[in-house]
Amino acid sequence: MQKNYELRQNFGELIRRIRTARKLTQSQLAEIVDVEAKHISCIENGLSFPSIDLLSRFADAFGMHIYELFLFEGKTDIAALKKELEYIINKADDSEVEKIYIYSKFITAK
Repeated sequence: MQKNYELRQNFGELIRRIRTARKLTQSQLAEIVDVEAKHISCIENGLSFPSIDLLSRFADAFGMHIYELFLFEGKTDIAALKKELEYIINKADDSEVEKIYIYSKFITAK
């Protein structure tokens, strides 16, 4: 039972991070994925877990594949994130590496 709770908590934190990174409110995300804002709150707080259908709508809303919603489960430390980025870059082809570089310059520009 504890693992289910941890999964819900980790998933909820991830949804919150993605939503806030995209500067969306819970209400805006709820409208995009066609659920009540309260449901988004429950998911983000680890009180409920989305259905497969809603997972698909989250992925579409965030421009991701469903499996990507689980890649960072439990990874909150910087070292783990850097390793994951290194893995992604090493897997990418040349054009994808160029895009990653451009995106990284865009998000780190001050």
